[in-house]
Amino acid sequence: MRILLLNLYYPPDTSATAKMAHTVVDAICVHHHVTVLCGRPSYDPTERRPWRLYQTENAGLVRIIRAGSTAFPRF
Repeated sequence: MRILLLNLYYPPDTSATAKMAHTVVDAICVHHHVTVLCGRPSYDPTERRPWRLYQTENAGLVRIIRAGSTAFPRF
C-alpha cells in the first residue's frame, strides 16, 4: 500500500509532531511505501537550506518531499 503522510514538521526538526510523525513512519514503512510531505526544517538554524519550491530526499525506505513556504509572519 502507498501511504502519504502530511505534516508541517519532520526530522531534523525537533518539534513534538516531527517526532511523532517519524515514529509512525518508522512503524509502517516496513510493510508499505511511505512518502512524507512536510515543510523545510525551521527549528534549527543550522539545518535551514536554500529556498526552493520543493526538495526530495530519501531516508532509508521513506521518500521525503520538503515543500518551501513563504516567510510571512503569523498573525
